[in-house]
Amino acid sequence: MRWLTIPLRRDADVLFARGRLRAFVDATGLSGIHRTRLVTVGTELARAAVSTRDGSIEFGWDREAERPFCMVDLPSYADVPADLVQEERERSEGDRGPLRFDVQRERERTRYRFVVESRAAADEVQRAVAEAPEATAVELLREQNLEMARMLGTLRDREFELVRALDEARRNANEATAHALHLRELGKRKDELLAIASHDIRSPIAAAKGALELLEPTLTNLNDDQKHLLGVARRAADTVVHLLGNLLSTALLEGDDDEVAPPPIVDVGAIAREVIDQMSVQARHKGLQLQLDVDSETTTVRGDLMWIRQVISNLVNNALKFTPKGGHVEVRVGRDGDAVTLTVEDDGVGIPADKIERVFDRLTKLRPRGTAGERGTGIGLFVTRQLVARLGGSIDVAPRAPTGTRFQVRVPHAVGTALPISDHAPV
Repeated sequence: MRWLTIPLRRDADVLFARGRLRAFVDATGLSGIHRTRLVTVGTELARAAVSTRDGSIEFGWDREAERPFCMVDLPSYADVPADLVQEERERSEGDRGPLRFDVQRERERTRYRFVVESRAAADEVQRAVAEAPEATAVELLREQNLEMARMLGTLRDREFELVRALDEARRNANEATAHALHLRELGKRKDELLAIASHDIRSPIAAAKGALELLEPTLTNLNDDQKHLLGVARRAADTVVHLLGNLLSTALLEGDDDEVAPPPIVDVGAIAREVIDQMSVQARHKGLQLQLDVDSETTTVRGDLMWIRQVISNLVNNALKFTPKGGHVEVRVGRDGDAVTLTVEDDGVGIPADKIERVFDRLTKLRPRGTAGERGTGIGLFVTRQLVARLGGSIDVAPRAPTGTRFQVRVPHAVGTALPISDHAPV
């Protein structure tokens, strides 16, 4: 027999249900740990029901046991406090006290039911539950504050997961770029070797072909078989020279592929704004100040937009990684004569003296871990130097007093209309 069913749809319903739970335990005579258990678990289950907007709490009388009960009904997919439920089930199974708890699963619904071993009269318990006072405005406000705190905690956890995912994606991008650069270098070496081999082999074959052509008219006393063999040799030489010529032409074309179309003009300042905006979450998560200053003069260069984006991203990520909480990372984009400069400064832990000369070498790790335990691959700065070189620029590193590091990139300035970033958005 049910006395009262309270739908659980809003945060205020949780307070309403908790007030009834307190009246219920008072009327049934529960005290101490048993009172705390029922109110705590019942309230948390009510919160789980509210999150689904599809639950209720019921109070009534168990005719078979002749005992009062309260029960929270909610969908089976609801995110219930599993540790509290498990602990309550174990206590109920091992304790013959006044409070019994069981879980009833039926199709897509689950019911969490408390039965109180009490001799209290049914009408007294029913009246106490029905006449329980409403929640005050202060209690409602407190419940809303608690709900907001839980939501903020969830958002903070998700932000941390996002930062970790971004850091992992950046490491993967660096590794992929390093592999691509390595494969490209191997391809260039292959083309150079092929060109050299084709040229060097072609010369003696061409000489042999020429000798056969000069010799053939002078050999007048050859029989038919000898003439046939001489013709075979000459045609074979012709074929080899032709094939080597094709190979040499192919190698030269592939080697000059970079010169076929000039790279577009892009704005380093605009790209820096985009990168800093994307990395501000990571800086905020570590408690760092990330600042950007872009010169009013034009900061356009000729180069691949993705390369410049990765150069900025690698340098800023490196600064954030080795700067402790409360530190500063400053990025400046400006002009110095005929060059566009990109400067990244931090007041972090700096670069060990024994590694500053090797900082751009492949697989050189500045430190085993970042200030927040971030892992490095040792290829980020190597990739950066390779990309800067392909942009026709240079990169330098120096300690920054009293602590920290300063990286500066210089790329030749180019005059013209910059390619819109939206035409080449990051993937």
